Amino acid sequence: VVSRVLVERGVVTEDEVAAALATKEERGGDFLDLLIQQRGEGGEVVSQTLARECGAEYVSRVDAAQVPIDIATKLPILYAKTNRVLLLAETEDEAHVLVADPF
Repeated sequence: VVSRVLVERGVVTEDEVAAALATKEERGGDFLDLLIQQRGEGGEVVSQTLARECGAEYVSRVDAAQVPIDIATKLPILYAKTNRVLLLAETEDEAHVLVADPF
C-alpha cells in the first residue's frame, strides 16, 4: 500500500520499490527505511509525502533539548523504541507525538 502511494505520487519508481524489497528479502530491515536510505538525500521527499498522505506535519529534525523529559518518559522506552514514537506534549484531551513511520 505504501509503495503504491509513493509510485502513484511520482515520488519513487517501481524499480526503486523492487530494489528496496529485494534488499529487505536479502538482509532484512524496514522497507521504508531501506527505500529512504537508497534514495540518499532524496529520501526526505518520501517522508514528506507519507506525512502529507496521513494529514500530519512533517518534522525533519528534533532538538532533543526541547523535548520535556517528564513528558517523553511517560511512554515506556521499549515501547517508544519498538514503535519509533516520541511523546512531545500532552493536554487533557490530546497527545502530540512524533512517529517515524505513520503506517
